Amino acid sequence: SSEKALRQFESDDVVYTIAPSVPKFRISFSWGFLRKAKYIFVHVTGKNKLELIESQESRGELLPIDYVLTDTAIEPVIYWAP
Repeated sequence: SSEKALRQFESDDVVYTIAPSVPKFRISFSWGFLRKAKYIFVHVTGKNKLELIESQESRGELLPIDYVLTDTAIEPVIYWAP
């Protein structure tokens, strides 16, 4: 599940998830594994995704991208393309 992938100290480096959109079945790295990277680059496409990132502080629900945006131990670089 996506919750399993986001647990900071997850022991599995790779997790299998089911997404709300196609493709349904996905493979992802756990957040615990990803946050050990020397550099984290986030590539965002589309105006809707950019607005979602910019609204992080004002919306109530926690999304996977919020782990990247709020983790003080990392400094992600975000690239946006329309």
